[in-house]
Amino acid sequence: SNGANIDYVVGQGAEGLKLEILDASGEVVRSYEGGAPGTSPGMHRFVWDMRVAGAGGRGGPMALPGDYTVRLTLGEWSETHSFKLLMDPRVEADGVSFADLQAQFDFNMKVGALSQETNAFAAALDDAIGSGEYSGRRLGQLNELQALMVDAGGSYPQPMFLGQLRYLQGMTSRADQRPGNFAYTRFDELSQQLAEMKARFQQVTGGDV
Repeated sequence: SNGANIDYVVGQGAEGLKLEILDASGEVVRSYEGGAPGTSPGMHRFVWDMRVAGAGGRGGPMALPGDYTVRLTLGEWSETHSFKLLMDPRVEADGVSFADLQAQFDFNMKVGALSQETNAFAAALDDAIGSGEYSGRRLGQLNELQALMVDAGGSYPQPMFLGQLRYLQGMTSRADQRPGNFAYTRFDELSQQLAEMKARFQQVTGGDV
């Protein structure tokens, strides 16, 4: 299945409707409001993509099997309904355990946070280069950092930092399985590289990022 169907009926004046997915501990793992859940009068079907909120609030890793609750809130009114996500029997038949899925989930959340940190750094780097405040050697250093971040053009571009991070994300999210030792090692290496680039940026600009 590509999603979990959530059916509900809306009466008149449902502006401001909020739809939340909560895990077994009662923590909100995904929230939708505004135009995302339908608010026009009548029957609605909302399809949850079964992903929890990742870094920055966007869709993160697939939710783990377990008990969940959907909560609809409109002003003072609120209603909840419980449901269960089951492990894909094909995955279970391949010998994948809940502990494997938990390890994959935890790892992908870490990679998502590193991705958000990287995107913020890339934006700060672009702003600094485009600000006109830096010239000569300092501008050259900023351009060198940017060259480390983004793939160069050409037929066979060398994958730079952003490309390597995207590869790691794809490698550990395509299939339901425990990440291998290589993934953990690569994560540590990329985390260290980002820390070093941020330190160089601070030396050039004198500002935190």
